Amino acid sequence: MINKKLGLLLCCCPFGILSAQHFAQITMGNYAGVHAAKINPALTAGSKYLWHVNLIGLWGNLNSRYIKTDIPVRQYTKINNGDPILLENNNGPSVWNNPNSTEILNGKSVNAFAAAMAYGPSFIFKIKGFSVGLISDATSMARVRGLDEKLAHAGWLKMDTANGSSDLFKIKQGANSESISKTTIATSRWASIGITASYELPLKWQRSIMIGLSLRKLWGLGAEFYQNDAFDVRNAGAGIMQLDNPNFRVGVIDARGSGVGADLGVGYTIRKREYLQNGDYKFKHPDYVARLGFSILDLGSVLYQNVQLGAANGNIAWNSNNAVGIYGNVTPGVPGINTIIADLPGYSIFRQNLRIGQPARMAFTADYQFRKHWFIQGQWVQSLRSAFGISARHPSYFMVGPRYESDLFAFTLPVMLEYDYRAVRAAMSIRLGPIYIGSNSLLSVIKTRGVRDADYFIGIAFGDIAGSWINRLNGEKEEKAKRKKGRDCEKI
Repeated sequence: MINKKLGLLLCCCPFGILSAQHFAQITMGNYAGVHAAKINPALTAGSKYLWHVNLIGLWGNLNSRYIKTDIPVRQYTKINNGDPILLENNNGPSVWNNPNSTEILNGKSVNAFAAAMAYGPSFIFKIKGFSVGLISDATSMARVRGLDEKLAHAGWLKMDTANGSSDLFKIKQGANSESISKTTIATSRWASIGITASYELPLKWQRSIMIGLSLRKLWGLGAEFYQNDAFDVRNAGAGIMQLDNPNFRVGVIDARGSGVGADLGVGYTIRKREYLQNGDYKFKHPDYVARLGFSILDLGSVLYQNVQLGAANGNIAWNSNNAVGIYGNVTPGVPGINTIIADLPGYSIFRQNLRIGQPARMAFTADYQFRKHWFIQGQWVQSLRSAFGISARHPSYFMVGPRYESDLFAFTLPVMLEYDYRAVRAAMSIRLGPIYIGSNSLLSVIKTRGVRDADYFIGIAFGDIAGSWINRLNGEKEEKAKRKKGRDCEKI
């Protein structure tokens, strides 16, 4: 019975669908426009657009190193009485509402992330050297950090001891105690709207410094969290579990909150001195040699006033004899965990003001141009929030790869070291006219077996740059003709 009560905590946690990443690929370059504010507000000053509007964008991410899923190659073969029939996978017929998901048991704690963003109407326009605009979005994030694999396994098997849900517990194998790792489960939701502004300061030799700032009003739409410190569980006999200083903390916040957020950024554009711009320089680096940037993103927090929280501290004697009968139908998620914790001896309820931090992080960017439309772009984004804290948090990542861009078309194919540098992923994005679409986990788009994450974004954005596209196209043709004529003269 000892595993049932502990595992109920896991049953209430939706670890099987959790995971989390961003519009990172489209935030750099001459045609990033208002998207650049997502990585560095200063970089909007380097946009070629006279004005740029993001009409709508959507991004979603799921990732877990505990669950893998086999997906049929096609969704269905035919319609039978209105119900789609799926193709068979490696383990037999699939069920439409039950993908073939299995555990990855490797002795490691469970980390999972989830995030979704509605990138709302946003725009920038240039005026007297400034780039000024408005940005808006709504975000939901969730994560699990450090959850014990044995608890995850028990929850995955729905506490069915006949099916082996308690097999990973040492106490079942005759041990007198069980160690439980430090765990955090946290969710947060908010909407924001604000202004962004940047300025490009010209320097000698056609170089420039860019500075930028975004200020946002935040509306908190609720949050939940559950935390426990690392603790030991001892079998005290007669169905009693002795929990040694677990320090349970739980909060379910349905109220609305408010706050302020900010992004700060600087950028530096490198060009060679004019007397060194000879030979193929203007062909290889017509815009710049390199553009560097540093920013601190998502500073700030949401304040929830007078919210009810719960805690259970010290050594706790927990009677698990009636665990299944009492807790068999609790609400999934943190509210269900709160129901279980509230039954503990010594559980206390108190009220206080609570701040839920924004997913603060610092970002380093580098963009190198080696042909007229070709670049190598790189990003290093490091989270400034604790992995075990209750604040919202984006995983850290590193990204590098090629980019082709023009006013009507852009393509990126970077490699990413993401999810706090624990996973390598190939990524891709395409912009065709006003439509942009991409994935930070390209393999999940084409692979149908053992899928562990999914990451997609799509949106509509458009803008205007100086001159017509026909004139720009003709200008490029004339430039190529001049270069060809020059090479022919050299041969003669």
